[in-house]
Amino acid sequence: MIRLTEELEEEIVEPQAEASESRVVLTKKLARLADERRKLLRPLYANAIPLELLKAEQDRVSREEQAARSELDVSEQDLAGWQDPLRTAINLAGNCHTAYLRAGRSVRRWFNDAVLEAVYVKDRKIARAEFSEVFAPLFSRPSSDKRLKVDPRGFEPLTSWLPAKRSTS
Repeated sequence: MIRLTEELEEEIVEPQAEASESRVVLTKKLARLADERRKLLRPLYANAIPLELLKAEQDRVSREEQAARSELDVSEQDLAGWQDPLRTAINLAGNCHTAYLRAGRSVRRWFNDAVLEAVYVKDRKIARAEFSEVFAPLFSRPSSDKRLKVDPRGFEPLTSWLPAKRSTS
């Protein structure tokens, strides 16, 4: 579980770094615009610029501030947005086995359909499994040295109407 957490965190480091960098740039821009707004008042107090020019400059600064705040909100949502899916993925990966064991026949079937594309059996043992597109990155990593923990009888619950022998192909 720790290894999975580390690998998932590695996947989001770059997007988080980009969002953090963007946040720094936008925060600096907002500070610069606030300073610019204050500086615009000095010539007004000294009667050095007409009120219309001040209003036009204040409107420009306001538009730039609004755009920067909108970008900052998106950037912060990106940062927060990566953490919830990461936690959810870790929790699901950690709880899948338990949930599968506790589930009824129809729910187990849903699990199988969601996780697996195909299971190949040879000599009454699982030779290999092909995972669905969503789960393949989690379960079929080249670096994984874990064997599949599957009952030799297969994934589905036993039923009385099945023939005694199963296909081995």
